[in-house]
Amino acid sequence: MDILTIGNSFSQDITTYLQRISNKDIYVRNIYIPGCSLEQHANNILNDNKTYEYQKDGRRLYMTSLKEALYKRQWDIITLQQVSHLSGIESSYHPFLVALIQYIEEKCPNAKLMFIKTWPYEKGCSHSGFQNYDNNTDTMYKAITNAVENTSKRYSLEIIDVGNTIYNAYVKASNDSDIEKIEYYRDGFHLSIPQGRYLAALAFHNHLYGKDGINLKYKPKKMTKIQQEILLNHI
Repeated sequence: MDILTIGNSFSQDITTYLQRISNKDIYVRNIYIPGCSLEQHANNILNDNKTYEYQKDGRRLYMTSLKEALYKRQWDIITLQQVSHLSGIESSYHPFLVALIQYIEEKCPNAKLMFIKTWPYEKGCSHSGFQNYDNNTDTMYKAITNAVENTSKRYSLEIIDVGNTIYNAYVKASNDSDIEKIEYYRDGFHLSIPQGRYLAALAFHNHLYGKDGINLKYKPKKMTKIQQEILLNHI
């Protein structure tokens, strides 16, 4: 299965370990502009400028344009997502998402288009966009859930709910002092390396295959076996 994620640093977090944790025959690439919104992706339809990093396992291979990346392979799955600080503001999705859907369907008619629901910021996060949600993690999570569910229903897009997995694990870790301490964020909004990124990859993989096909022999550096087992139990 060939997978292309069109996103930003959050899609980088999600895809860094995705190919490596799978025993399935999957090929994963991410195209990345830091802080890129749906509006900016839609504007990039209008030109062929090579403003995206074409990434494998979270690392840049070369620069590419959106059009070039879409034509790179016969993609089976292509994903979109909103930039994190606007992810819970439904009005920010329109009309940019529909323009992207039409463009991708024109260039890759055989690909299945999906939408990634991302995660809220950590309590105490200093990101200026947290103000959109009264600096409250639960408020942000609910706003993201509503925006993504309403928008995905509107355009008949399947949701890959990475955000729910991250949020639930974070809440559990915050309330359960008996489990080994796992930090899910590295700066309040990006995921920790490796634990948060590993869980995000598991959530994406789980959506496609369930728990079947996870490569349990692969464990990122600086992750303990106990932490791996805890993270596997979150999916």
